[in-house]
Amino acid sequence: MHTSPSDMEAAVLERLVRLVTLAYQQTGLDPLGHMRLATKGQHRDVLLADRTDLSSKELSLLDWRTAPLAEVFFNCEPGDNYEIDIDGRNIDGVLLERHLLGCEAGKLLWAQTDGGRHSPSSEPEEMIPLRNTVLCPRGTPTGLRLFPAELDERQLQAVRLDRGRPVLILGQAGTGKTTVAVARLAGLLAVPGNGKRMRAAVMVPTEGLRRLYLRLLAAADVHGVEVHVFDKWAHREACRLLDWVPRKLASDTPAAVIALKRHPSVACALERWVLAQRQGQPMEVDREYLADVRPKGYERSAVVEGISSETLTNWFDLFDMFGDERFVFDVVTGSAGALSERHAEAVRRRTGRQFSPDSRSAFAHVHPDHLLTLDGRELDDGTPDEDAGTLDAEDPPILLHLQRLRSGAIATTRGRLRQYDILVADEAQELAPLELALLREALRPGGSLIAAGDSRQQVDPTAYFDSWPQTMRALGAGDSTVIELEITYRCPASVMELACRVMDDPMPAERSPLDDGSLVATGFAHDLAQALRLTEVIEELCARHPEACAAIVCRDPEAAARWHFALRHCLRPRLVVGGEFDFEAGVCITFVSEVKGLEFDVVIVPDADERSYPDTPESRRALYVAVTRAVHGLWLCWTGAPSPILTHAGMAGVQDAPWM
Repeated sequence: MHTSPSDMEAAVLERLVRLVTLAYQQTGLDPLGHMRLATKGQHRDVLLADRTDLSSKELSLLDWRTAPLAEVFFNCEPGDNYEIDIDGRNIDGVLLERHLLGCEAGKLLWAQTDGGRHSPSSEPEEMIPLRNTVLCPRGTPTGLRLFPAELDERQLQAVRLDRGRPVLILGQAGTGKTTVAVARLAGLLAVPGNGKRMRAAVMVPTEGLRRLYLRLLAAADVHGVEVHVFDKWAHREACRLLDWVPRKLASDTPAAVIALKRHPSVACALERWVLAQRQGQPMEVDREYLADVRPKGYERSAVVEGISSETLTNWFDLFDMFGDERFVFDVVTGSAGALSERHAEAVRRRTGRQFSPDSRSAFAHVHPDHLLTLDGRELDDGTPDEDAGTLDAEDPPILLHLQRLRSGAIATTRGRLRQYDILVADEAQELAPLELALLREALRPGGSLIAAGDSRQQVDPTAYFDSWPQTMRALGAGDSTVIELEITYRCPASVMELACRVMDDPMPAERSPLDDGSLVATGFAHDLAQALRLTEVIEELCARHPEACAAIVCRDPEAAARWHFALRHCLRPRLVVGGEFDFEAGVCITFVSEVKGLEFDVVIVPDADERSYPDTPESRRALYVAVTRAVHGLWLCWTGAPSPILTHAGMAGVQDAPWM
């Protein structure tokens, strides 16, 4: 279907051309959208752009993301009445016109309404309606599919292995690795071990996966199993066993610090460091620097000689390690080029901040109630001093490993590392070597180990994943049974074929066309056009399928926050960070590292562009994770150029396919 200027009143196009030209001349901005409002008996033209500029009396140019009046653009259609509150003033009127605009250097290229796209030129253009992508899952949305599930023969093989046999469950997304892990765990717990109650635990890398396990275990009627996010469990164990360990974990550790502290060379450097201590070699650190940080009555227990099981490793060992230039240099040198002086300097700066006195120490003479701000936060929150007296999430495995080197076991006079008869390590590819070693110590001799994962979904480079044999050796289970699951149960066939193309994996035996209706890809002229389409389509999805659970999965936390802010005008989706998924019907916005192991009826990837997903191995794995969360349908969106990964996968041409 085609339209020409005659299909729209010439006066409207002329007015838009004039407004666009004027906006560019006076502000240098190309408008993205236009509204014509009737309010208080007058007509008013409002332009939407990437920032607000009210310097001209002739123009109303508003930021579409922040301006309250932008709600009218998203919530109303031409002819609708509107009423909004702006700074305590009630503003009402009627939306007369609404256009998306395509402009370049002050020239109007096209104007789009619900009726189609129109150009000021005499050449007609193909109509691109605003409402032609309907996210309606095929079949009935199921929400979270809970255990029990019928297992296939390959899955049952993993469940039925002998109790003492370590098992590694592998398989691409949606093959049921978590389901099989729960089924094997349930089977092992059903058979008493030597007449005693079995202690079992599940270790996962994210809070979202922890919550999923709690639901699956409850649905399987399995009780008494501990389910932990690994970082939090390791921190609790360090606080329980060691001396002077801060109870507060830092919330924003620099990436360079994480990369150094999780590197495998830390373990080797620690061994040499402990040996140097025993041999009486002095450390190159300024001990006096800690004078204001040490608690009252503190005496260093880690002496150069006479280290024994009575000796407690403590927080200040971190200062002695990462404040010792020789130790940090040893770590960097042992990394074979993976780390550099940049990482070393970042760790030194970080250590200095963490061992600086915080405000509570500086104002110890002041009553604690007087050290809170008006909003109830600590004085240091949001300041450079907020890291003072904190522990990085990467530190507990280092401290506990140090204790094992000193005493031969992760044991102190306070107790020993908690051990389990059955231990599940899911998404094990995301655990760094010292973290895997800590789990090895947490498995009771003769206990049952269940590891699961998928190297295609290895998205954290600081885990330094090398291979599954190396991972299992680090877990103390080099001789293990590997069960590779082959049948995918979660995603539609076309989505799984796309996933294979993303990872350059062999194609499924029964191939599906990428445009079979489960998969949609759409390129947009700009973010406002995308935000409007997302709003309209998701509203229709929720209206037609109120039981559906949809997720907008962004590349990183910053993109998730940006899209949550942009879509708040009417969708009001839940922004999920820290794994706080409720698995209920509705729409959430999150990012790739939060959704590992999870699934949703519909998945939307709003930033499938070349900036967010360049053609790198890391980006391919991240995109693989994002697309394989979809149970019924997947929508890939971008502005500008699509990701080259999608172009190579043949997706750039699958545009605006109906999703029915």
